[in-house]
Amino acid sequence: MDELLKQLIEYLQTVSPQLWAILLKQTYSNAFVQVLAGVLFLVPTFFCVRIVIKAYVEDALDSVIGITVICCGVVLLIFGISFLLSGVQGFYNPEYYAIAKIIELLRGR
Repeated sequence: MDELLKQLIEYLQTVSPQLWAILLKQTYSNAFVQVLAGVLFLVPTFFCVRIVIKAYVEDALDSVIGITVICCGVVLLIFGISFLLSGVQGFYNPEYYAIAKIIELLRGR
């Protein structure tokens, strides 16, 4: 399988370097959007933590509101880290995601 992928990469780089360049740019673009989405999910998480800590210190933490804010914060944290890690992986290894896109297109998904 590795040999087949290496041959596919070499073929694309020699026969269609423009296609390969476009796929790499698209991979970087997708990675940037995922990192941005991750940051946008993580920013409200810090506000949730701040609200909970402030309410806890002032002994004003109502159980229903506190649990709701904590649950929202946990969900936002999970989504934020997930998007952030996916985006970083896209920046770290864009060739892999370009090859995965080609294979996806060849399979007809």
